Amino acid sequence: MLQAMIEGIQAGVMISDELGVLYTNPEFGRLLGYGPGETLEGMRVVDLIAESDLPLAMQRRKAVAAGRRIPTGWVKFKDKSGEPVQMMQSLSRMFWRGQWYFTTAVNRASDQDLLSIQIRKTRARYERLLVAELEKQQSAIARELHDSLGSELAGISLMLGGLKAFRPEDAALLARLDGVLDQLEAAVEITRSLARGLMPVDTHAGAFWRALEKLASDWTLLKGVPCEFRMYGEFDNVPAETGTHLYRIAQEAIANALRHGKATLIRLRLTDIVPDLMLEIEDNGAGFHAAITSAMHSGGVGLRSMMARAKTIGGHIEFSSVQPVGSCVRVIWPSDPSVRSIRFEHD
Repeated sequence: MLQAMIEGIQAGVMISDELGVLYTNPEFGRLLGYGPGETLEGMRVVDLIAESDLPLAMQRRKAVAAGRRIPTGWVKFKDKSGEPVQMMQSLSRMFWRGQWYFTTAVNRASDQDLLSIQIRKTRARYERLLVAELEKQQSAIARELHDSLGSELAGISLMLGGLKAFRPEDAALLARLDGVLDQLEAAVEITRSLARGLMPVDTHAGAFWRALEKLASDWTLLKGVPCEFRMYGEFDNVPAETGTHLYRIAQEAIANALRHGKATLIRLRLTDIVPDLMLEIEDNGAGFHAAITSAMHSGGVGLRSMMARAKTIGGHIEFSSVQPVGSCVRVIWPSDPSVRSIRFEHD
C-alpha cells in the first residue's frame, strides 16, 4: 500500500544509500526525462547531480547523515541527456533493517520558482557586499582612531607632562595640569576602546567571547548603563569570521537599545543549544516595537546589516518583546560550519 501511494504521487521520490540509488518512483524518472521502462536503480547518486551543485548536494547529505534537519532547497539534477534541471529538494533519512537510508523528494521548478531563485541570489550577493563594505569602513575608522587621533592625544599628553617638569610655583596651575592630563588619559583609553570595538575579533581560541565580555564592560564604563555578560557552554572555537559578525550584531543591538529603547540595563548571553549556538541581547527599554519603529525611521541600515550578518554565518535572527518591558535580539547559528552554506544558500 505504501509503495502504491508513493508511485502515485506527483512528486519524485528516491531512496539511496551512501553511494547508489536503490529505488525511484515513476515521477522521479519522468522529471529527469526517463521513460516508463527505464530504471535509475543502481546508478551512483553523484551521477544524478549537476557538477555545479555537487558540493552543495554532498554537504546536504553529510548534514543529514549527521542527524541534522536541513531546510528544503534548490539543487540542480541532471536529466537523461545530461542537462541541468532545477529541483526543489527535501532530504531526510530513515532507519530500516539495521541500516540508514536517504529519502529524497523533488519537484521541478516553475518559471516563477526560477525567477524567485534569481531574486534570492541577487539579494544574497547584495547582502554580502553590504556586510563587506561595512566591515571595510569600520576597519578604516578603527585604524584612523588608533593611528591618528590616538597618536595625537598621546602626543599632547606627553607635552603637558613635559610642562610639569618645569615645576611651576603656581599650585593652581599644577592642579589644572594634573586635571587635564587625567582627562587626556581617559580620552586616550576611550579612543583605544573604540578602535578595539571596530576591529574584527582575533583568531585565537576564546577571542570571540572575550571580545563580547569586553564589549559589555566598555559600554558600562562609557555610557554608565549596566551591561552584563553571561556564558553557558563552550565557545572557545567559534571561528574569527563568525565571531566578528556576531560581535557587530551585538554592537548594533546595544546601540539600538540605548538610542531608541532608552534602556537602563542590558544583558548579553551566549548559550549552547545543541546542535546550534545562540547569542541574546536583552534590554529593559521601550520594547521591540517602539525601538524597531524608531530605528527604521532613522534609516534602518543597521537592522539590515544585522539580518545580513546572521544569514552570512548560516543562522537567523529574531526580534521580540520581553515582559513586562524591554526587547530581545536573538541570533541562532550552527555550531558546525559545514551547515552554514546550506542555510545561507536556501534561506
